[in-house]
Amino acid sequence: MSVDTVFEHVFVADKSTGDVFEEISHICLQIDSSLDIPRLRDIYDDIVRLFKGEVAGYRECNTRYHDLSHTISVFLATARLIHGAIVTEKLKSTANVVNCLVAALFHDVGFIQDETDTEKSGATHSPDHEQRSIDFMQHHLQEKDFSSQDIDTIGHIISRTILDLPEEQIPPLPEDIDLLSRILGTADLIAQMADRFYLEKLLYLYREFEEAGVRGFVSELDLLKKTESFYKEQSKKRLQKELGNLVPLMRDHFRERFGIDRNLYQEYIDKNIDYLKTILESHESDYRRMLRRGGVVASLEDELI
Repeated sequence: MSVDTVFEHVFVADKSTGDVFEEISHICLQIDSSLDIPRLRDIYDDIVRLFKGEVAGYRECNTRYHDLSHTISVFLATARLIHGAIVTEKLKSTANVVNCLVAALFHDVGFIQDETDTEKSGATHSPDHEQRSIDFMQHHLQEKDFSSQDIDTIGHIISRTILDLPEEQIPPLPEDIDLLSRILGTADLIAQMADRFYLEKLLYLYREFEEAGVRGFVSELDLLKKTESFYKEQSKKRLQKELGNLVPLMRDHFRERFGIDRNLYQEYIDKNIDYLKTILESHESDYRRMLRRGGVVASLEDELI
């Protein structure tokens, strides 16, 4: 299996959700063969139905950046990082591994609207989507007979995806839960930036920011121009300092899982940033022409017809 094929095993947007879960199951067995995979599959199926608009009382997901593909990518990246932490013995207990994976599945459900919320899209909930995600998770998992302790743990793990969460608001957590929360925070960032359609999807992200009233970007091009500095000055700082420099665990995962001693996530992030530089240096005036993957530009152009 080629390196690109291995990596695409994670990041194919139209890959069937069943195939994706098959890979998750394999990783879980490598982490700990006693993990409750059927319970995880049950939650996974619920989340897929929720995003597809198949749950009574809720609208189909209509945010095209924070969509089902993103959630599944984060879910997979989380499993891979956990496996890397097990391989390197950074994670010594597997008691909360399923809770962390469940947190990955719920971390962006706050963008989903209920059936009465029809004025705009779920992007309007960008500022508070993490708390909405936690609230939805608590209600849903109570109905699934999760313990109050597990629900609280999952909530703490989700909260670590809040980019501007003040350090003083992070409660003291057991060592394994703290590590797992930082793993999810890491997965949420790198799954986005390593996506082969990342640069194209930033055009969708601009639409979400625009609808949510997020300040700081006056156009698609402005967002693209600020992406490199966001990565270097904010994301890397968060990944290395606040989240404890866990990205290298991907190399340990790929070496053990596929015999590839490389950090494919970091490589694809670097490729995206390098291509972005090329666009801004040589194609600023026709940047959309350079962003033709995934049908993103075509879908935006169709909206104007």
